[in-house]
Amino acid sequence: MLVWLFALFTLLLVTPALFALILLARRLHRKKRQGFGRRPAPDLTTVAAPAPLTRKKPEWVVHEVLRLKALMGKQVGCRKVADTFNRLHAPTRVGKSFVSNTIRNNQYALLNISRDLRNKRPAPVSVNSVWGVDLTFVRDHCGTPRPVLGVVDHGSRVCTRLAAVVNKRSWTLIGHLCLAIGQHGKPHAIRTDNELVFKSAVFKTFLKLVDIRHQRIPVCAPWCNGHIESFFGRIKPFIGQIQIHSPAGLQNALNEMRHFFNHVRTHQNLAGLTPAEAWAGLTPTDLAQTPPKSTQLVQALDGLLVGYHIRR
Repeated sequence: MLVWLFALFTLLLVTPALFALILLARRLHRKKRQGFGRRPAPDLTTVAAPAPLTRKKPEWVVHEVLRLKALMGKQVGCRKVADTFNRLHAPTRVGKSFVSNTIRNNQYALLNISRDLRNKRPAPVSVNSVWGVDLTFVRDHCGTPRPVLGVVDHGSRVCTRLAAVVNKRSWTLIGHLCLAIGQHGKPHAIRTDNELVFKSAVFKTFLKLVDIRHQRIPVCAPWCNGHIESFFGRIKPFIGQIQIHSPAGLQNALNEMRHFFNHVRTHQNLAGLTPAEAWAGLTPTDLAQTPPKSTQLVQALDGLLVGYHIRR
C-alpha cells in the first residue's frame, strides 16, 4: 500500500515538469522554423579588402634606385641595378621587378635626376692630390683586346700616364706608376676599383712603402672613380676609328691623344682651361692678361682630333 502511494506521489510531481518541457520544445521548434536563431548572410559590400602581401618601400629606396639607374646609364639592366643597390644598402633589398616598375612609373623623375647629375659640378680637389688609376682594353685590327693603363689627376684632369701594358701584373703597373711619379711628383692618394691586381699584396705594399694612401671605390660603383672612367669614354671612340697593327702603333696613338687632351682640349669644369694650364696653376684671369707666346695647329690621329696648342 505504501509503495503505491509513493508511486502516485512521484507521478504527480514529475508530470507537470514533463508537460512544461514538451511545451518549451514545441515553441523552440516553431521559432526555429520561422527563422529565429539563423545567422544573417554576410554583406559582401562591407567585407574589408585583404591586406597587401608586401609593404610599400620607403621613398628613399625609390630615389636611390632612380639615382643608380641614372648613374649607371641606359645600357645597364634592372638586375644589375638591383644587385648594386643590395650591395650598397644591405640588409635592405630590392628585386628586379621592383626596379623595373619603379623606372617605368617614374620616367619624369629619372630624367630630372639624370639632368641634375650631368650638370652637377664636381667638388674642387687640389692639384696632384688624388690620382685615378684604372685599366681598359682596346682591340687591334685582329680583334685582340690589348690592356691600356690610364692615370688621371682629379684636380687638374691631367693624364699623367697612358700606356699600353703587356700584361696586368702588379709589377708591370707599379713600373708605369713609378714613371708617372718620377715625371709629375707623388700624389697623396690613388683611387682604384676592386680588381684583383689592385688588391694584391705587392701593389698594397708598394703604396705603403712610398706613403701613398690607397682609396678603393665601392663594389659595382665605377662612378666613384669617374674622372678616369670619363677619360676612357672620350678616347675609346677615337681609337676605334683607327687600325692598330702593333703594340708600338697603339702606344703612338695613345701618346698623341694624351698630348691632345692635356695641352689642346679645354675643359668645362676648369673654366675653359686645358689640364696642363690648370696643372701649372693658371687662372682665366692670367690667360686674359698674358698674351700667347706661340700657337700651333694640332691634328692628332690623322685629323680625328683637331685644335690649337697655345703656349703662354
